[in-house]
Amino acid sequence: MAKKWPFKDPTEVLDYTFDWSPRDIEGDPITVIETDVITGDVVVTASAITGDALTTHRLSGGTVDSVVNLHATLQSGQELDQDVAIQIKERT
Repeated sequence: MAKKWPFKDPTEVLDYTFDWSPRDIEGDPITVIETDVITGDVVVTASAITGDALTTHRLSGGTVDSVVNLHATLQSGQELDQDVAIQIKERT
């Protein structure tokens, strides 16, 4: 099941943070993060590791029902995947 980020207007460029700590990775920091668009046309302009269990992803554009996949590689070599949905709607 996909997690959800707060909605954004298609004209905004916003950073969204994902907390991996509920996945019980304490002591095994993230060393590589990749972000791929699964559905919609949201654009991932940057992804960064911002803490041992936090990653931040800069998104722009987008259409309704956009979903991105986050793929984290840990220092131990373990790999985690998480789909995240983001609702795109115009602010009025």
